[in-house]
Amino acid sequence: MPTLYLLRHGDAVPDQENLLRPLSDLGKEEVRSTATQAKTYGIHFDKVLHSTKVRAKQTAQIFCETLGVDVPHEESPHILPMAEPEDMVESCNETSGGLLIVTHLPFVNRLASLLIGGKEDAEQFTFKTASLLYLTQRSGSDLLGSEGQWAVEHFISRP
Repeated sequence: MPTLYLLRHGDAVPDQENLLRPLSDLGKEEVRSTATQAKTYGIHFDKVLHSTKVRAKQTAQIFCETLGVDVPHEESPHILPMAEPEDMVESCNETSGGLLIVTHLPFVNRLASLLIGGKEDAEQFTFKTASLLYLTQRSGSDLLGSEGQWAVEHFISRP
């Protein structure tokens, strides 16, 4: 069954400290913690898509290292903070295995809402840093149209 994992990057250093905004030490630990929790759900993906930002790439690397997963990583400008989620829906719906998407606010909220409920402005989750949403494609989803084809399996977020 096709699966999607939407992961918001971990905490990043302030731009006053570093304009590239890599992960902070806290952010690295958040990502490790989320990955450790995700192991209990038996997640499986065969590809990682992360944004062009350093913090997203670092999050993807740490998440995979913690899980002990070695899969292809691809950088995409289509999942940046202000990107249009509609551009990613078709790619998500064509997923045949598991896909991990490492991205940012507000994009991750908008994409999740569109995939689950068909409306990008219906925020259903609070994506704190290093939050992970685990989705599975609904059976008979070809009858639902391009949006609203996904169901929530698990949501991992910090308190």
